[in-house]
Amino acid sequence: MGWWEIKDVETGQINFDHKQHLTNSNVVNAIPGNEKTDSLYNGDGPADLMGPVLRSISKQYEKAWGRPAKKDELTAVFNFCCNGMFR
Repeated sequence: MGWWEIKDVETGQINFDHKQHLTNSNVVNAIPGNEKTDSLYNGDGPADLMGPVLRSISKQYEKAWGRPAKKDELTAVFNFCCNGMFR
């Protein structure tokens, strides 16, 4: 499973600009336990879990509304659930 420092929350993409700050600057992978814990990270494992869940949620919108979920609706569902975890 690969991990990377997040460029920005909006995209979740790899922060190539800070590659030199990682343990091994020849690769963009962040190594858990060796990197700064105050940075934000994303990884293949979380993405592999989230993809099927988002498709399943979108299917519920198709069944109820006759169309796939809009990006803002998926974001709202995530925020609704995630905010409940951090209260």
